[in-house]
Amino acid sequence: MGLNGYNSFMTSMREHNLAPLMSGVQHNCHISDSRHGTEYGLCTYLMRMREYFRWEKGFGFSASLDKDEVSQWLEEREALWEGLEDEDFRPLDFAGDRFDPFDQRSPCRPGAGLQWWLWSLRKAAFFPGGA
Repeated sequence: MGLNGYNSFMTSMREHNLAPLMSGVQHNCHISDSRHGTEYGLCTYLMRMREYFRWEKGFGFSASLDKDEVSQWLEEREALWEGLEDEDFRPLDFAGDRFDPFDQRSPCRPGAGLQWWLWSLRKAAFFPGGA
């Protein structure tokens, strides 16, 4: 998906008030990262984190990254993870319903709303359990 596709996708997400869903998914990703993010050797871990920084901040592959900015971000990320390692995953909220984060079918079942929203974007094939 190019930048225009990404911008269109994010605009549609805001229009459909998916902030609670996005927040829940991001929180659960932070919990997963806190539990498993450091299971690599040091070099691999640092390379992955640099690319994670690049992705999260929206820098292209050719962009030069400021090592102090990356280091600061990494310190903040590891501090965030320290407090999340023992937390439970949160249920995901969508259209007034609450879904178990590991249930791939319930948010996308007919009538749940997410399947129809994804279909309307013609993006359902990118999501587990979609149309």
